[in-house]
Amino acid sequence: MRTGTVVSYSVEKGWGFIRPDYGDGKDLFVHISDLRGCAGADLVSGTRVTFGIRFNKQRSKYRAVEVRLRAPGHGGPVNPIDGDHHFRSITTTCSGRWRPGQQGCGRA
Repeated sequence: MRTGTVVSYSVEKGWGFIRPDYGDGKDLFVHISDLRGCAGADLVSGTRVTFGIRFNKQRSKYRAVEVRLRAPGHGGPVNPIDGDHHFRSITTTCSGRWRPGQQGCGRA
């Protein structure tokens, strides 16, 4: 898994961008369907995440997949507003209903 920082994320639109820690400095697109164990509201600018990458043939670009918040003690996640190293409680996902153990939006 690779690491990076959320540059921007729109909860209303369900997508945003992550800046990888490695490489050429190009931001990667992330869609709400690729979130695992977190909700779009958790992806505020500056949040540290881990992710995989996949090539999108249709757009000829790479995108972030299997996006997760970084575990405490590994450089994040840190709430950029108050510096809190604890996870915020997840209260909603794209369906508007979160259940314990649910991964992302529950989509395959």
